[in-house]
Amino acid sequence: MSAAPEVAKKPVVRKPKQAAAPHPTAAAPTPPPPQPQPVAVTPPPKPTPPAPSPEELAKAEAAKFANIPRIVKVSCIYGFKEATFTFSGGGQTLFEETLKGKKKKGEFLGIKGSYQGSFSHTITVPAGVSQVSIHVFAKNGATDLSKDIKMPPPGGFVPTLAVEADSDHLTANWQSSSPN
Repeated sequence: MSAAPEVAKKPVVRKPKQAAAPHPTAAAPTPPPPQPQPVAVTPPPKPTPPAPSPEELAKAEAAKFANIPRIVKVSCIYGFKEATFTFSGGGQTLFEETLKGKKKKGEFLGIKGSYQGSFSHTITVPAGVSQVSIHVFAKNGATDLSKDIKMPPPGGFVPTLAVEADSDHLTANWQSSSPN
């Protein structure tokens, strides 16, 4: 008896198929309702500062030059036999010199002669000094004159201080020359 052994069959387990759900086709998205465009709001323009007046510009320029020493040309005419000239500013002596005039014959028959002299000198006025003092003292003691003069506004030129002195008067004036 030979019987072939029966091979046991394994039961085949089948998984139930899921019903294939139809894939929904991607519907075209509907555009959102039109929105009003935002209005571009630009800030109001910044007000431009008013242009500075010429006076303000001059003050600003003067402030720049206030910390710079200034060169001044002194031109002096005098009528003394001998006198000491002193120029000072800010508590400092800027120039001091004793000068002699030359005798000039201009009087009737040369009886009473007078003296005349002149000099030109450059002085440096310290920064921040607002006025220059002039002192003239004649050696004969008859003349002792003083005068203060305010410094001119700073600029791009060398101011000239014109001085005239004799036994009874002392004058000082600024002569400004434009830059070339």
